[in-house]
Amino acid sequence: MVKQRALIDHDLAPLVSDLFSDAKIETDVVTPREGSLEALVRFGKYSAMMIRGRTRIPAEVMVAGGRHVRVIGVVGDTLNNLSTMDATNNGIVVKMTEYGNTFEAAKLTKRLMVFMASKSFCKSNPKKACIFKEVREILPEAHTGYELADKTIGLIGCGRVAQAIAKEVGPHCEKILGYDNNPLSVYRDFHQPYPLERPIIEYCQFEEIIERADIISIHTRGEETLIGGDGIAFSKKRPFIINTSRGGSCCDNKTLALALKEKRIQGAAFTVPHSDLKKGNIPEELSDFLGFRNVVVAPSLGKPMTAAHKKNVQALARAVIDYLLKNDLSLAVNPPDAYESGDREQYPMFVHDMRSSVPLKL
Repeated sequence: MVKQRALIDHDLAPLVSDLFSDAKIETDVVTPREGSLEALVRFGKYSAMMIRGRTRIPAEVMVAGGRHVRVIGVVGDTLNNLSTMDATNNGIVVKMTEYGNTFEAAKLTKRLMVFMASKSFCKSNPKKACIFKEVREILPEAHTGYELADKTIGLIGCGRVAQAIAKEVGPHCEKILGYDNNPLSVYRDFHQPYPLERPIIEYCQFEEIIERADIISIHTRGEETLIGGDGIAFSKKRPFIINTSRGGSCCDNKTLALALKEKRIQGAAFTVPHSDLKKGNIPEELSDFLGFRNVVVAPSLGKPMTAAHKKNVQALARAVIDYLLKNDLSLAVNPPDAYESGDREQYPMFVHDMRSSVPLKL
């Protein structure tokens, strides 16, 4: 029997090494760097790889691995750094987690929405901001989600996280509004593939979000300032603002602090890297908000290590192992052609993405 070997990203190794060991599959742990994978794959004779979605797997690695690599497991929400066409052309099956950082971020935002909309929110903060060092602390068991029943949710930036939030809170709130400065991209990525499925989000102009939303949640990369000047003053709803955008701030914090002081908004929530919060380090740009009782500071997930994340990574590892040992195609995004007869087993053909599992008709 030929020995199987797997190349594992060092961040994933603590979660999956024992699973490979129990299956009698040898593992090597690596810190992926640009240009280093091709030589490892070419000479290592690995049967499988498990990497994070942020790691780029160029075509050269696929060609080099085509002689040995049978399956690549990707932990993440997208395959932006890997071409499934190149993988397929080299006989490599790609598998990925069903849920990744996107759904972790969506669940965090939902917790913040429910907590801030609850009647106990302001009562629990006597004179200063509420700072949570762990995500699990945000939502007491007494909160059900029905705190959002009469609320209109506004999403600024309608990418993967916003779409996941819409699915999370849609059953609990009155309406979900959305604004994105690239509506064509949103349509192409999330709605064009599903023409018979009605969008959960009602897309509108930015000004409508400000006027109609009870809770405004921001999910942009932060390249431009969207909430600033006097725009927020025109909202009759006095909304809550939740800013979990990455890579910068799309809010004018001075304006936002003034709006809090003048009670033009009911509250605000911000996220800070988990490691900084554990050390008690709050970014200087948030210092103006720490004296407000209706402000929440929560840990951003970064590299999530929640129970759900561990479960999904380990499920992917089992799917990779099962393909090596049993040709099982669960979680595969580019399964080979189905076969119908003979002694071979048949496998269900599914493409998994962040929205649903779509059966392939071959």
